[in-house]
Amino acid sequence: MPEDILQTECQVQTTFRYRCLGGLMVFLVCFCSSARGVEDPKAVVLRFCELDGTAARMSSTLPESPKLWALTAGEGEPPAEPILIISGCQAAIISGDSSHADVRVTYQVTGQMEPVEFGFALIRKRQDETVVFSLKRTAAGWRILRSSLSFPPHVTEPGIRRYFRARIREKSISEQQKRNLMDILKQLAPAWPG
Repeated sequence: MPEDILQTECQVQTTFRYRCLGGLMVFLVCFCSSARGVEDPKAVVLRFCELDGTAARMSSTLPESPKLWALTAGEGEPPAEPILIISGCQAAIISGDSSHADVRVTYQVTGQMEPVEFGFALIRKRQDETVVFSLKRTAAGWRILRSSLSFPPHVTEPGIRRYFRARIREKSISEQQKRNLMDILKQLAPAWPG
């Protein structure tokens, strides 16, 4: 009888260990697959657009900047100007296979920031703009080819306001540049109904 109890106890412990090991394996598979990042090319492009909308491409000091560049691969430096102001975008995969994909994005542009002597001039101009992102599959998942980023930043109004407020606090900019940025912020102030 005592041997039966010991044998049953060993079986319970063995079963418990296998269940724990199985649970740990399931956890690791789920954790590792979520840590690898987004696998769908369209989702990668939409995440890039979301981060670009926060002005992440305009300054490496912004916390979003490393996240944005982590979605890219290869060489190339996209243009920094003019800064296009957007209200949103839509994306669609237009071609692809297991290693390459092209994603078309249509932006709703509401204006642009043109460089002037001491900063920028805001030009309101509503239009749709379409760009194509080329992606390749890497060991880290789908990545946007930097060589396909031949267009300037597309930033939302809240993103550009946040960026300009941060620039105004920088000690390296002149009083004229600060005044210019403050004037632009006034022009970008959200309209209140009523």
